[in-house]
This record gives sequence, structure tokens and C-alpha cells, in this order.
Amino acid sequence: TSEIFPYASKYMSTRCLSAPFFLLIAVAEGALRGFGDTRIPLLASMAAFLTMAILEPLLMFPLGWHIRGSAAAMGLSQVAGAVVYSYYLRKRFSSSLVEKSKDTGENSGRSMLTKSQILTTIVKANASMILKQGSLLFTWAYATKSAAKLGAVQVAAHQVALSFWMVFAYIL
Repeated sequence: TSEIFPYASKYMSTRCLSAPFFLLIAVAEGALRGFGDTRIPLLASMAAFLTMAILEPLLMFPLGWHIRGSAAAMGLSQVAGAVVYSYYLRKRFSSSLVEKSKDTGENSGRSMLTKSQILTTIVKANASMILKQGSLLFTWAYATKSAAKLGAVQVAAHQVALSFWMVFAYIL
């Protein structure tokens, strides 16, 4: 509705800057779950949560950024999660490459795979995860758009319901 559009526009114009970090998180989580590792996704989620819990009130109220502060806090929390994933993925791949080169008797400082080969392997292995995340985002955006046409109260109710659904989806 016309009441919500200025706020939504401010939020989305700020929030869209973190899209690459969201994609990194989606791919990295899929890669680590493929390895059977659930500890690192938990650490990344905790880093994102703590960043959001600290920054959102600070950016929204004392700094006076209001809705842009909320979007910036969410974006920065995704950056924090992406940093955790990047650190552990780099550590995992570099240690596995060193182990492989030691096993074959090669120089342990020499990498067997290039960074682009590693990234290609991760993206190929997680193509379905990326498709799933993209379709979920599209569906959520469409549902939010539909609720926005009904009015401000309906959008708020939709967001509360969506938040509960996401919490339970991640728990299960």
C-alpha cells in the first residue's frame, strides 16, 4: 500500500547490498551440510544473531537510521555469517589439500586445486540448494506483496506468521 511503500523502499534499497553475502551463506551452508558438518553453520548463525542483536537497536534508535538501520543491521549480520563460513571453508579446503599433497609425496606448499576449481565444485554440488533458496525467496516476496495489498495490519500479521514459520522450519 502507499503507506508502506516508502519504508519498504528504504529497507530494500539498503538490504539488497547484502545479497552476495546471502548467496555465499546459502552455498556454504549446503557445502558444509554435504560434508556432514553442522557445527560451523551453528557458529555462523550465532555470529549473525549476535551481530543483529547488537547492531539493530544501535542503528535504529541512537543513530536514528530507523528502517534503514534495521536493514543495515540485517545486512551486516549476513556479512558476519559469511565471514565465519569463509574462514572455515578456507581452513577446511586448505588443510585437505595439504593432506592430499602429503599423501602423494608432493610438496605440501603446492595446491592441487585452484580456487576457481574449488568454487566450481561447491556451486555444482549446491545448485539445488541455490534453486531452493531462490524459489523460497520469490515465494516469500510474492506472499509479502500480496499481504501488502491488503493493508498495514495484514502485512504485520504476515511477517509475524512468516517469522514463526521460519523458526520452526529451521528447528525441524
